[in-house]
Amino acid sequence: MVTPTPAAGAVKPVVEVKSSFGSTVSQTYKVTSAGTEGVDLSKLVIRYNYTKDGNKEQKFWCDNAGISLNVAPWYVSYTTNVTGTFGDGYLELSFKDAYVLQPNTGNLTIGARFNQADWSSYTNFQEGTVEVYYDGVLMN
Repeated sequence: MVTPTPAAGAVKPVVEVKSSFGSTVSQTYKVTSAGTEGVDLSKLVIRYNYTKDGNKEQKFWCDNAGISLNVAPWYVSYTTNVTGTFGDGYLELSFKDAYVLQPNTGNLTIGARFNQADWSSYTNFQEGTVEVYYDGVLMN
């Protein structure tokens, strides 16, 4: 599990990532707000860095995403708002619609996978760091 430490400030998005590896990389992301102000998910970008051999096209799948809350409305489906984009050595998650995750009210949990387009196994895959950006600023 990779857990970056957020920078000091009123807005503190905290992101935890758990990964398992095979012909696909299966991941669970958990996003919470630990600051004094809410985290606007439309301003959040999560970059999962990794290394692998080869340059095959990759595909991203968001199997499910939901915001679980301890206040009404209790649950917000968010699957269609998650976008995965690949760069050179990273997967970047971003979010289409604004939703402000208030401190200590719940979390966003994402179940996602990515794989090589031909479904072949990754060669020499190595998990790297997770970078959390908020409104364009690196938070860790």
